[in-house]
Amino acid sequence: GGLPSATDAGWELAPDNKSLRYTNPAGEPLLSLACDLPPREPARIRFIQHAAAPPGAKAMFALVGNGLVARINMDARREADRWLWRGSMPADSFKLDVLTGDRELMATMPGGGEITIGPSPLPRQLIEWCRGQVKPVEPSPTPSPA
Repeated sequence: GGLPSATDAGWELAPDNKSLRYTNPAGEPLLSLACDLPPREPARIRFIQHAAAPPGAKAMFALVGNGLVARINMDARREADRWLWRGSMPADSFKLDVLTGDRELMATMPGGGEITIGPSPLPRQLIEWCRGQVKPVEPSPTPSPA
């Protein structure tokens, strides 16, 4: 029992190769990160905290480390047969750099306590890839005077 330490938990690439899971030593996911690419909207990083959430609940998920604090609004969402915490943030938000540094960070999980997440290049690679998917809005061409 208990929450894992930074030394016995770690990031792994999910089977879809488009998301990451932070898992405990038994391989059970605690936190997932994914890049969402909605049509005609900016890319977003999606967070899923794999702890039971009361239906309809809202909470704040905090990440503190690498000189930054990121607070992500989380909502209870149904995933298959259970309710989990989900939230997202624009991929180009500087606050996501809390995950891209080379130091440990603390994650305060709604209903799940605090965990220490050790440094890893995987979150940085996912976030940088996702940021690369953000397409700048092209200005409308101005008609030339007749």
